[in-house]
Amino acid sequence: MATDYKQIFKQVKTDIAAKRQELGESMRTVEGLEAEIAGLQQTALGLARMLGEEFVAEDEIGLTDAVRNVFKSALPSKNFTALEVRDELQAMGYDITKYGNVMASIHSVIKRLIDKDIKFVGTRGDSDKPAYQWKFTAADLASPVPSYRISTLSGLRDLGRKK
Repeated sequence: MATDYKQIFKQVKTDIAAKRQELGESMRTVEGLEAEIAGLQQTALGLARMLGEEFVAEDEIGLTDAVRNVFKSALPSKNFTALEVRDELQAMGYDITKYGNVMASIHSVIKRLIDKDIKFVGTRGDSDKPAYQWKFTAADLASPVPSYRISTLSGLRDLGRKK
């Protein structure tokens, strides 16, 4: 009996396509969960500040992932300078004090992410600082905007009013 290598090859290509689709779905799930965790961490940080408590994220993410989250959680039209990335990291509650020269580290991360995840969009400001933006895909733009960013801030404002 002869082996039909063409049929086997066709089946393997079909399996590869199916696994790529499955991987893409899993990655979207992971990204959604990471966005929810980041939102909850922002809420916890805001509540901790309001209550005079200390909050340290138990599962601290690395600087590269934190910088990615800054870009990914912004609106598609938003761009950031390196200084704004630092400010957003602090606002998210990310501990930048562990880096001797955090700006050098942020610049290194941005350099690695250019073309892969982010793009240079020009310069702005009086000092002509370079600005960068997340490279949104059609799938990113089709996804609903995470509501945690809006609800977190309005929820904190409401909590402050109930005193």
